[in-house]
Amino acid sequence: MRNTYLLGLGGALLASTSLTAEVQAGTFNAYTAQLVAAGAKPTSGFTAAKIGAQLFGGTGLAAASTIGGQMVFINFSNQYNQGLAPKILVFPTGASFHASALAASTNAGNLTLVTTDASTTITATTNGIGSGCSIGVLTSQIQITNCTTGTSSAAFTGMALSGLIYTAATGLATVGASISLSGAVVETSNSNNTYETITSATVVTSVNNVVIVNGTGTATVALGTGATAYTSVTQTVGGNTSSGLTVILTQISFTGTGSLGSDLATSTAITNLVGNMGVVVTSSALSDPAVSNVRFIKPDGTTTYTNTTLAGTATFSSTNLTGATLLTGAGVGTSIVQVEFNGTTAITAAAAGTTVETFLANANTSGAALPTVTGAASAISRQGFTVQVNSVQASTNTVVTSYVRITNGGSVAGIPVITVYNASTGTVMGTFTTASVPGLATLQLSAKDIETGAGVTATAGGAYDLVITGTLPSGYVQHITGNPGNLFVDFSARRNSALGANQ
Repeated sequence: MRNTYLLGLGGALLASTSLTAEVQAGTFNAYTAQLVAAGAKPTSGFTAAKIGAQLFGGTGLAAASTIGGQMVFINFSNQYNQGLAPKILVFPTGASFHASALAASTNAGNLTLVTTDASTTITATTNGIGSGCSIGVLTSQIQITNCTTGTSSAAFTGMALSGLIYTAATGLATVGASISLSGAVVETSNSNNTYETITSATVVTSVNNVVIVNGTGTATVALGTGATAYTSVTQTVGGNTSSGLTVILTQISFTGTGSLGSDLATSTAITNLVGNMGVVVTSSALSDPAVSNVRFIKPDGTTTYTNTTLAGTATFSSTNLTGATLLTGAGVGTSIVQVEFNGTTAITAAAAGTTVETFLANANTSGAALPTVTGAASAISRQGFTVQVNSVQASTNTVVTSYVRITNGGSVAGIPVITVYNASTGTVMGTFTTASVPGLATLQLSAKDIETGAGVTATAGGAYDLVITGTLPSGYVQHITGNPGNLFVDFSARRNSALGANQ
């Protein structure tokens, strides 16, 4: 890259430029090719270039890596005439100047006078040395001295520095870190005498390449009727509406920040920043026997990957969620992870879970992977009747007999739904939708009744845990046990209905 130093001229000569303890302050401003061509002085402030923080991670940019070039313009408060020829100093903070790169012949600065008077020029210089100006480049500062114009009446009020190259900027690996420039115009023979200061300005700032957002919503299991009691789900999250019997556990959106690469010129497109992505969703909802599968759905509504192996966690492998499918075309936007229920098993409540995204670098990330991102997964709340009963003895038990009594505490009839779990393993053995229970009435079921209704084959020594839901407005459940023909005991007392949680 070729560095060009431009010296701007504008306005009338100062009659006299005196040294003062209360000096005026110059500013850094944006400069463009159009201004160079017209010989004009910029009036707009400087906007810092945004560099991606992730360029510095992994095997990315090292301490000795170069950043830039970059052009800035210094607007002087004063006008400096031919005879004064002051020294201009520029200092970096947050990085060093790459002195060898700036001084090398292939990146040498050409210092050219930019003026509204095209006939007034400073002789172009090579390696910063020539009849126009002298340029000294150190890691800690740039010194520009001995500037003379082509006419005795000319003066300059600004200077453009093109092709600034920085190094030792690994602090930019932290989002929000920056490189800034400051400076001064001083007397050539005595740098302690200051004509004016140059106000510090941020010229490079570190940002995330991509903003990744996890969004969640709260799903509610709606009150059902008949044989499909507590199997209907409705939910809307961020404009995405779940269809029948689905819940959006989490949503993941990608937003490019317009950050730049190390040349401070090339935009780092979102497709060049993220490789494959692995997603792990953990939620107690994924242990619910009512769940049939979990889908990863792109913004266009198409399914990228379906996971049917569930045990409290759904894992979407990075070999399936590739940058090519997620971050281009229809993949850009908000994806969702959606859990789907089978429509026959009563849905239980679930506390809020977690979502973890882990990103893997691809060939275009300078070896830098994006950080792991975590967020919440939706909770699922229950309405209506929910009771849990433990250690119901199988009908094959000839010593202890179990009966379950379900009492409807309201005045409106309701239909209980019993989900049968293996008391030892916790696996679902079957579901039984009972007959309707009139208001203020009690339904008593033997272990054999429940086994028959749920399609469960009794085994010797077996026992069941039951989750009883349904459309009963209120009520309680009793577990009665005893020795057949002898003593019976209310084993569990009255198990009152709990809203949204099993008791």
